[in-house]
Amino acid sequence: MFVFNNKSYISTQPISRENWYQHTKWLNALLVLIIPLAAFAIIYYFVPSITPHCSYKAGFHLRVYLAAVVTGAVEGSIYRWSRKYRAHHRCTGTVKDTHSFQKSFLYSHLVWMIMKQGPKCTGRTDISDLNEDPVLMRHHIHYLKCLVVMAILFPIMVCVASFDALLFNREPFALIQLRIGLMTSLSTIADCLAAHVVTALITLGKGYHNFHHEFPSNYHNAFDWYQHDPSKWMIWVWRPCLQSQAFGANKIEKGPVQMSQKQLDIAGFKTEWDLPLEQLSVIDWGDCSALHASLPHLGVIGENCL
Repeated sequence: MFVFNNKSYISTQPISRENWYQHTKWLNALLVLIIPLAAFAIIYYFVPSITPHCSYKAGFHLRVYLAAVVTGAVEGSIYRWSRKYRAHHRCTGTVKDTHSFQKSFLYSHLVWMIMKQGPKCTGRTDISDLNEDPVLMRHHIHYLKCLVVMAILFPIMVCVASFDALLFNREPFALIQLRIGLMTSLSTIADCLAAHVVTALITLGKGYHNFHHEFPSNYHNAFDWYQHDPSKWMIWVWRPCLQSQAFGANKIEKGPVQMSQKQLDIAGFKTEWDLPLEQLSVIDWGDCSALHASLPHLGVIGENCL
């Protein structure tokens, strides 16, 4: 027999600014929202900057932890991912890009993931450092075993042991194309520093991805501290464990100036200007004498005709 008391449960009360946190299942929010977002940032920003670009160096234990988290995303081994990511950066905007826009919009979004790519059709890069990394090579060799543990068994154990919600895997590749399509045209992907705030919010920081293409070995994905960039903030938290690299501020500040100059040049091309000085007709002394004969009021002061 159940006995109900007169206690007022929070679920029966309307949600307001004062009590919204009491309505929230914080354990579920942590496991469903915060942890996946943190893992997404690790997979999508942090690990690529360590392996393909060498923006910073992590210790052995941190590399093992990152490899375990990446495995749960089911996106292939870090070795394979890094090799293709380097080719993408080296050949951006060309047919050698692993997901090139020049091969069609559909190819760059989906087809490149489900169709085989010939080794001669993608760009070649130096991966000698990847071959010498023991963590990456063991992760690559034993990837299927790690996949079963981190992508299947571990999530099930967490769900059964701690909360009553489902974990969903997220697909980031469409976000890569979203930020490229919204920020720039194909011809300017690799040579500009365009920023798109809305895209940054949707793609967890990729709205500033062209900065990353312009300065690939810089650990920032967005330069200013207030710009949405999870990787930059995570690196700040883990800075005692890392040896990070960054470009000088003066070098980076040249980018927005160059972009402003490009926009100014485009506006200048659309404007009708007077003839430049070198294209104006030259009047010598003989011409002035002839003009003076026909125009008695014409006077000459120094080298100028008035």
